Amino acid sequence: MLIREKYKDWVFYYDEKNTMFYEIGEKIINNNYTINRVIKDTSRNYVSIIEINNQKYILKEIRSEVIIPQRKIQTIFKDGEALTCLKNCIKVKKMGVENIAMPLMAIVKKNIVLQKSYLLLEYIDGYKISNIDDLDKIIELIKDINKYDRYHGDLNTSNFIKDKNGKIHILDTQLKRDVFFNFKRSYDYLNLKEDLLVKELKYDVDKNYSINKFSIGYLIAIFIKNIKKMKIIKKFRSLKKELRKKGWRI
Repeated sequence: MLIREKYKDWVFYYDEKNTMFYEIGEKIINNNYTINRVIKDTSRNYVSIIEINNQKYILKEIRSEVIIPQRKIQTIFKDGEALTCLKNCIKVKKMGVENIAMPLMAIVKKNIVLQKSYLLLEYIDGYKISNIDDLDKIIELIKDINKYDRYHGDLNTSNFIKDKNGKIHILDTQLKRDVFFNFKRSYDYLNLKEDLLVKELKYDVDKNYSINKFSIGYLIAIFIKNIKKMKIIKKFRSLKKELRKKGWRI
């Protein structure tokens, strides 16, 4: 069961088993924590390793759905990324998928539309994915979540980590349901094939991960991928990045 508690203008969400997270939420809102290292700080996302009560966590601020108008409008009707991620990961873990770097708490400020949101996640001390054995384990994890009609959403080797015992954990995923003819998992599959480490190791994704290449979802995924590779689309996306750097909310 998910607990929902208010603090000032904020709402905290966390699993009922984690009663200590109300206090942790207060500390985050009041900036009463130590930042060990900033991992990412862009207009769209902020991610850092923080420490509270001698315990390390990952703190993620999801900025894109607050600054990009069309995404902000969507939050009138939707939970937002932080709360969606928390709900889905708890649900999938209860189904039996263990190897997830778990979201522990969603911290949300909302007034009709989302004003600000944070996601507090489990910190895993580990290593980057580096070899074929690691890639085999990633494929097995993806097959595991696919069994429950879930997909990663950004399937590349940088979104997995190997702990000191050699166990691979899934990072940075909302584990949403794939509801349109396996389109999302097909797109994940295509992303993995383009991953730099996969190419460097000449890893045969097709040999280890089967996908229906005649399905509607796969054909649409291929079509979109090819569209994105067109010069005019690449130029447009590059222009968007430059405009974002200048403060444009697109």
